[in-house]
Amino acid sequence: GDSISVQVSNNDLLRERYANLSRTPRSQVKLSLRFQHNDIDRITEICEEIKDEIIASCPKIVKDGSRPLRVNWADVGDDHVSVVINTSYEIRPSSGAYWANREVVLLAVARAMRRLDVKFALPERILSKPGTVYKVEGGQDAEMDVEEEDDLYALP
Repeated sequence: GDSISVQVSNNDLLRERYANLSRTPRSQVKLSLRFQHNDIDRITEICEEIKDEIIASCPKIVKDGSRPLRVNWADVGDDHVSVVINTSYEIRPSSGAYWANREVVLLAVARAMRRLDVKFALPERILSKPGTVYKVEGGQDAEMDVEEEDDLYALP
């Protein structure tokens, strides 16, 4: 373990539920991925491919239905389509094996994305200084003149 001692008051023990993670036999990997809008028609295929690759790559994955095994389309944002991965493993959390397995999961996601030729959606940011606004989309900068503050909210 990490040799860290934690003191919990009796009041907190009565109000809250606690788990000693060093004694928990199963761990969970949760990831949120952002894909480009142009992949929205393929999102089901992308989720299935990622799930299949994770299952094939992680022998300690829990597949009996007792724990989450999900790769699902979760949301549509202004600049991305969101997919959530929630998987469980017969590996103790916070152990070296947990972190090695998490890397295997990430590599499985990368292999599936490469096979399907899918790219992550880069976040859109708006940066400004007096008189100029820079709209940054996936590394592309566009400079615009802004005369009034209201123009900032009416970007093309």
